[in-house]
Amino acid sequence: MGNPKKTVSGNKNALLEEFRYYYSQDEKGLEEDWLVAPIAIDTNVLLHLHRYPVELRDRLKETLLSLGDRLHIPYHVCVEYHLLRDGVILEQRENLKKVRQKLKNGKTNIVREINSLNLKNRLSFDVIELNKRIEQTIDSEIQKLKQHDGNAHPDKDAMVKFVRRDLMSRVWAKPEKDFYEECVSSFEKRVKDKVKTPGDSDADEKSDEKVFWSGRDGSYYTKRAGDYIIWRQLLDYFAGTAFIWISDDVKEDWVRKVGNRIVGPQRNLLYEAAESQIPYFLIGDVTELMRRHSNSTMTPKEIEMSRQYRKNLALRSGYCDPEEHASPQEVQRGRQLLSELATAVANKEWNSAGSILTDFFELLPMWKMSHAGRDLTHGLTDGNPSLKDDLLGKVTALIWEFENWLTTKRLRLS
Repeated sequence: MGNPKKTVSGNKNALLEEFRYYYSQDEKGLEEDWLVAPIAIDTNVLLHLHRYPVELRDRLKETLLSLGDRLHIPYHVCVEYHLLRDGVILEQRENLKKVRQKLKNGKTNIVREINSLNLKNRLSFDVIELNKRIEQTIDSEIQKLKQHDGNAHPDKDAMVKFVRRDLMSRVWAKPEKDFYEECVSSFEKRVKDKVKTPGDSDADEKSDEKVFWSGRDGSYYTKRAGDYIIWRQLLDYFAGTAFIWISDDVKEDWVRKVGNRIVGPQRNLLYEAAESQIPYFLIGDVTELMRRHSNSTMTPKEIEMSRQYRKNLALRSGYCDPEEHASPQEVQRGRQLLSELATAVANKEWNSAGSILTDFFELLPMWKMSHAGRDLTHGLTDGNPSLKDDLLGKVTALIWEFENWLTTKRLRLS
């Protein structure tokens, strides 16, 4: 066995270089990077232009324009934006329809409930006039929503024109076809070898079907390899240069977390960046970008709205960090409710089971969107007796998915 003393490096600088990714930049260097470093944006930043309410959307537009030549849009971000854009716009239209319908139903229900009290000529005010005011107020809000609906179409969306007119000049050149083919092949190998890779969190959910978008050369990619393709473009373009990556993607194939706090990029991404002679890169979210680069101070309301959209984006992708979306007390209470739910279903106490499930959804509302949650809701509320035969199995599935969520941070959405 060798003398331990002889194993000491003695080269402090070499060791500091080797372990530099375990240390954050100093505050001064961080602030300088936000002032001068090139800034590249993810697909979700562009799609936020179609999701955000007007005041937040205008702030994002202003921020992107203020970056000037510092703004960079990887080519594959542009590809994904054009493939996903219409779906996002039309989704907003569907959401508006749902809200309008809820308002219509609410108006009918409120008036019916008031009339059922038989209060006419028994109160010191006119109940009929009250009903009219309720109907007029709700009808007015419905009309306002219809005005938004008129713009919720790809051909009328003003943000489409903004992107084409003001941002397309910041898109990088298209890579060669061979680059895409090599990226898809490399991504699949990395997933197989369990190498932490942008996109590997989506590998099981997203399709490996080839997506063609350019008729000129037959270039294609697979949806699950999309993030990795963007990462490879970032490495190639910024070789030798520090940069900032802006995204509302919080999955841990991109970011490293301690508890529920994002502390920086995944370390293996920093290692790969070093191989491209990139001294350092930062990951920031859209809220941080707007806070630092818009011409006026963000209001607390705007900050909260922006952060909520980020959380919603994570939830939409099926990624929902328990430490961010639920306190330990809520997790404990959730387990208790699921145990009570199993007992109620086993005893065929359907009303009690429905009430417990409602309490569970109110405690942890993201579970309303889960596959198991919707499946169980359908079984409890549908009048078909045969659907109740396997309700205990559905409760078991919900409990399993809940515990799996606490470990993997992913929800299986229907």
